[in-house]
Amino acid sequence: MGRKKVHGREWIRAIKDVNICGADGDAVCHFTFSADCRDHLKLPTTYFGNCISSRFAASKKSELIGENRILAAARAIGREVMELDKGPLKEAEKWSSRGAEIVKSGHRFITIAASPKLGFYSIDFGWRRPR
Repeated sequence: MGRKKVHGREWIRAIKDVNICGADGDAVCHFTFSADCRDHLKLPTTYFGNCISSRFAASKKSELIGENRILAAARAIGREVMELDKGPLKEAEKWSSRGAEIVKSGHRFITIAASPKLGFYSIDFGWRRPR
């Protein structure tokens, strides 16, 4: 199973340009994204549908605007990607409450809700390609 590249440049740019996390350098910045779990589960070849996991990366603002900002973002996102190997649906019952906690923190956050890497348009259900 191959790993796909994960980039945090947009997260870093938003933090610097629009002050996503507030003025405090120790503020925790959040980046939420979806991950395709189908390759991490033993699904039958006849499985019809998708299986998406919510992932929550976090890092201090000072790390995300510092000299090693790309590395800090990649590590935070990478930790969440690696968690998929431990169980893609682990703590799924907490995803909604975890998202609510981030919102209640009062800090703005970045969410990526879709990705061309998920390959939804390459799925052939026998109904022809979407237009």
